[in-house]
Amino acid sequence: MTDGIRMHPLARKELKSLQPLALHVPPKGIAPHSIRLDLTELSIQTPYSFYPKSPNEKILGLYSSYLKAQSGVEVFTPYLFLTPGSDFALDLLLRSFTRAKDSIGFLNPGFWFYERLAKLNGVNAVPLELAGCDLNRLDVSKIPNHLKMIFIDRPNNPLGTILHLDDLKRLCLRFSGIIVVDEAYFEFSDKESALRLLHFFPNLVITRSFSKSWGLAGLRAGVIIADPSVIRAVTLLCPPFPVSQIVQDYLIRRLKKIEPVLKLREKIRSLRNAVSQELQEHGVKVYPSEGNTVLFETSDSSGFYREMLRRGYIVKEIGPSLSNAVRITLTETTELKSLIQAIREILTKGKKNVGT
Repeated sequence: MTDGIRMHPLARKELKSLQPLALHVPPKGIAPHSIRLDLTELSIQTPYSFYPKSPNEKILGLYSSYLKAQSGVEVFTPYLFLTPGSDFALDLLLRSFTRAKDSIGFLNPGFWFYERLAKLNGVNAVPLELAGCDLNRLDVSKIPNHLKMIFIDRPNNPLGTILHLDDLKRLCLRFSGIIVVDEAYFEFSDKESALRLLHFFPNLVITRSFSKSWGLAGLRAGVIIADPSVIRAVTLLCPPFPVSQIVQDYLIRRLKKIEPVLKLREKIRSLRNAVSQELQEHGVKVYPSEGNTVLFETSDSSGFYREMLRRGYIVKEIGPSLSNAVRITLTETTELKSLIQAIREILTKGKKNVGT
């Protein structure tokens, strides 16, 4: 490779003969004010006349500093790749390291998107059953050897629980394929991130999102954090200019002022703990959440849903994978006192005989 970065040995063989695109690199030795007639964009003197910077070193530098401040782990910019949302990142990783008829694993219960993504790419999806009373453990000895990639949502979606870091480390030591740890909800957690393992395992990939704890779902932005050899593979497969200049400009502003984001995360943690405690006091099974949600089991999830709806709250019934489980999402606008009152009324007064 001309830039000295090797290709990850597990990447698709089609990528190994490719070189990165030289996008809008000016010729060497040109005068500072040269007029460029080699580009195809229509220059109308606006900030968005030209294609966006890719990669944007300023964003990557700010995000690298943010990760160091929050996790204590030094993650240099060659380990970072900006994407238009973490879902895009997951798709990009799957297509970079698997081909049709390969097999991947995903946690069950877990994020439904991994299985759908595999099917859309002709890849077999194998559920890996979570264990333990809180469904936050994984028996690594039962992982099939033929898998090419494993997706780990940490915290889990929909459970909110977080896979023990010891289990993740054992998986990294045992499994020879690519391990993708989806940390979309991690910034609501006070547990240790998989970033702690990043520099020890070149097959470990972490994805982060600006949609959840940053409150920027409509912006569509995410980050792949991985060994530069993995970044090489996804860069070659990714379409050019994946993240718009408008999005990049906004991210720079937000990354320079993260105090409001950190305060919001603390508020969500406080709300989560209060709601979990209230539910536990009524004797219902509450999963220990590390996200911005609280998942619990009742004897009649449909009844609880209807009663909450009658009081002006829309909660989520999880469905067949977790029978009689209900999830409550906590937001910046959540009014704790009224929410607790609604839960208390339903679970104690027994109007619909729910949860008792």
